[in-house]
Amino acid sequence: KKETEARLDAVFEAEQKERQRLASELHDSVCGDLNAVRYMITHQVKQGVPCSVEVLQSINASVAVALESTRHVSHNLMPPMLSEFGLKTVLEENFEVLSRNTATSFQLESCRLDLSESVSYHLLRVIQELVANALRYGTPSYFRLFIADMPPYYVFDIKEDGAAFDFELSTKASAGIGLKNITSRLNSIGGTIRQLPCSVGNHFIIKISLDNA
Repeated sequence: KKETEARLDAVFEAEQKERQRLASELHDSVCGDLNAVRYMITHQVKQGVPCSVEVLQSINASVAVALESTRHVSHNLMPPMLSEFGLKTVLEENFEVLSRNTATSFQLESCRLDLSESVSYHLLRVIQELVANALRYGTPSYFRLFIADMPPYYVFDIKEDGAAFDFELSTKASAGIGLKNITSRLNSIGGTIRQLPCSVGNHFIIKISLDNA
């Protein structure tokens, strides 16, 4: 009886972990993609002018990305572009679309990256969550990401001039899973995040050991 109960407990625990993992993946991928579409539409509404064909094409493309992300969450939880082209290309694509369709200028400068698919995936979701958070709670004029190879680390330097917040306190107080996912994802790949003081907005440093990349 005790062995049966132990097996049932193990199965239940595994199922709970899988549910939590899927909830995180859906939040960070599909919700992130759909939030980008929402910001594009909101920006156009605020401008008070009819959408151009180019804007509608961008929104349509972003919806297509969200649909593709949904399909891949169902299959193998790996975005198609990431496995094919790598993190730098995916970020360039995302930043270009967001710059065209929001009031924020997204800027990326990156060294050559040699990252595993798993590490790339978690870093992409972390950056997407920081982007979503910046757009959701403030109106930054810029969002800058500088990625450098600084042995023994890859260093991700993120600055934006939106609404300032205390990352550590907000993570502890947050009822949502977005900020908590940032920490848990980085922990899973041996990474760290540190918030630096700044006069305007927010400044973060993410470090990933080259040995873990």
